[in-house]
Amino acid sequence: MRQNRIGIVGCLAFLLVLFGTSGRAAAVLNCTDLPINSNAKLLALVHAGGFIQGPGATKCALVIAGSGPLSFVGVSPDPTLTFTATSFSILNTTIQIDNSNSAMTFRATNGDTVLDHAILKAHVQVKFSCAAPSTCQFRSSNGSEIISAFNFADFKENPLVGKVFLQDILGDITITGTLFHGGANVEFFSNNGNITIGPCGGTPGQSCEPFTQPPFTPRVLAECGNPPVFPCANLGLLNAAGVKEICFPPGSDVPCNGGAKEKRFEAKKGFIDIEGVTMDAIDHMTFWCGPLGFNGRNATLTTTNGEIRIDCTSASGGPGGNICLQDANLTAKNFIAIATDLPSGIFILGAEFDPAPSFSPAPTNAACPAFPS
Repeated sequence: MRQNRIGIVGCLAFLLVLFGTSGRAAAVLNCTDLPINSNAKLLALVHAGGFIQGPGATKCALVIAGSGPLSFVGVSPDPTLTFTATSFSILNTTIQIDNSNSAMTFRATNGDTVLDHAILKAHVQVKFSCAAPSTCQFRSSNGSEIISAFNFADFKENPLVGKVFLQDILGDITITGTLFHGGANVEFFSNNGNITIGPCGGTPGQSCEPFTQPPFTPRVLAECGNPPVFPCANLGLLNAAGVKEICFPPGSDVPCNGGAKEKRFEAKKGFIDIEGVTMDAIDHMTFWCGPLGFNGRNATLTTTNGEIRIDCTSASGGPGGNICLQDANLTAKNFIAIATDLPSGIFILGAEFDPAPSFSPAPTNAACPAFPS
């Protein structure tokens, strides 16, 4: 008991140095306080309002990673957290701000933002940006979650609350094995690079292997017998959608989702790659792609009360590249519009649309060429 009391007193003393007696930050944290490698430091970071700075205007790289998982889940004295650093590495960490007006902003001044097993949740907004260099990137993987919603556990409750913004990311945006959700809006803008989303099948962080061991997915049983016999030649004949079902049966996807009101993706100088991804929205879903084109092979896109637009024309910053929709499924309430500047640049072999899209130019019922175009 005495040892526990000493530990509690020590922790309180550490927090009082940072916050004073009011419970709010007396001063921001400095580079000398880094890395954030304990729950006590993470608590201090959240209660300080999230600011990170070095001497004067000099910024430093913010690393949040411990020898084990780090977690802050609760109410913050300051519900609007702004993190400013040269770059971000957030590993094996949960930050969930439960204030009803909570928001998080991450501003990288001269480097990349990397999320790995990072879970970030705020009710109003989660936003990322980077100012330099011209190739600064955003990367999220391995079971990360970026959530902005009224109810973190049930996105259907008051579904038009929350925003996830990746704005002014100068270089590539790469999101794999990540669940993202913004109730009102999801907007990803790459100024100079490409956007790659997926695969997002299965539970975040779930591995496909070993699919030759039970429990077997329905597709494995259908192709290889029940019980299955390996090696199984039929598996080698499947298209990309079938290969995905070897590991993740239909209905088990973690959707690369969010944006109940609107989704917007812009990579006007590069490409957008959403192969095999499942996404839905209530209203609009828009993709503005550049000279390297759009890869929506095997993608499933649905808007229940709006439209889907894929635009790789000069109006979006082109001249645009090829648009690949081979084996894709697009469903919209109002209309689907697909356009590029390239003659014969839209490929729709095996694709399904409802309603029939407006194409410019007319599509080619053929397999897609190599991507990027």
